[in-house]
Amino acid sequence: MKRLSGSLLTLCGVLGVLLGLLFLVGADGQLRRLAIAAVGLFGGAAATGLGLKLLRVARSEEPEVLASRILTLARTSEGELSRGELLAELGALGGKIDAAMLLLEARGVCQRTEAGANPTWIFPAFQTEVLVRRCEFCGAELPLHEQLASCPKCGGTIATGVERFAAGGDSYSMDE
Repeated sequence: MKRLSGSLLTLCGVLGVLLGLLFLVGADGQLRRLAIAAVGLFGGAAATGLGLKLLRVARSEEPEVLASRILTLARTSEGELSRGELLAELGALGGKIDAAMLLLEARGVCQRTEAGANPTWIFPAFQTEVLVRRCEFCGAELPLHEQLASCPKCGGTIATGVERFAAGGDSYSMDE
């Protein structure tokens, strides 16, 4: 609706400016024509400006543009966003969040982790990556600098891999 209103208002504004220019060219010193030209020029310019503003607002509410803003938020929050965080950041655009998140989920950019009224989305590309050595059997985390062939706790096989952690998680610390 905003797109249609903006387009019509912009079109009317441009026509008003053109009409004002036409009266200005044909005024030949007549005050009545100059007054009509001024009304056409100023009214048309105002209508064009308002129409362009409505078109800009309509564009900012599109799922593509909103998805881009959400990706920026995800990058600054280290790859984890809840519905509450999105509502707080996007304000009046909160009603458009679902369409943008479905678009991002369909592209494989994020995964929804919780269903219900306040879901959380994980963006793996923006999460912290840590190289970890773990026992495949008991899950014990082992130091990277030690060259162990098997787990000292259970004798299981040791695997080294990359794990991702969300923002604010207590998943690892430098003291351990």
